[in-house]
Amino acid sequence: MLPLRSLLNMYSAQVESRSRGNRIVRESTTLRVTENVWADVASATGLGFRFGDAGPLLYGEIGGATIEGGVYESKDDGGYRTVVQAKIAGGPPGKLTVSARTATTRLLGLVTRAPEATPAALAEVFFVRADPPALAGVLLGAELVDVLVASRDREPSLEYADGTAWVVLEGVELMQERLEALARGLGAMARADAPSPYRAAP
Repeated sequence: MLPLRSLLNMYSAQVESRSRGNRIVRESTTLRVTENVWADVASATGLGFRFGDAGPLLYGEIGGATIEGGVYESKDDGGYRTVVQAKIAGGPPGKLTVSARTATTRLLGLVTRAPEATPAALAEVFFVRADPPALAGVLLGAELVDVLVASRDREPSLEYADGTAWVVLEGVELMQERLEALARGLGAMARADAPSPYRAAP
């Protein structure tokens, strides 16, 4: 006879597996109804749009950045992610990470504080790291900060490296306002008047 702990572990694994399977079915069904929402986002922002076997795709330029957004299935857990990428020609060099706080990042936060230039609303709820530190103030504009904070339920993460930024949201995004604000916020990273995070050479 199996020990009680083993039985409980087996039961928990079955419940988690069933829950994950139900979520994947729900999200794949949701994927079919993204077409109108994402088409409206494209219309409002001037981005291109197409819908194919892989789901919706946004593409084009906004605010000086080349944007591409879509929905992708994770190989790790079979769940869906909404991913929006922005390529910024001549974007400042450096790296920036914004991620939802986890047990690990909370521990890191005790040792590594958010850069001083990080907007307070973002620093309160996210783990932020930038190299150089001033990059946080250069790239994190008000619109992008607002949409990241408003998307906390989707556990958003932002990665920027040398002119390319990615934002990943858990699940399939069906809120037009949020997706539109995200595209515009990423486009604003390319604003021409952004100061360099590096001090000018003497």
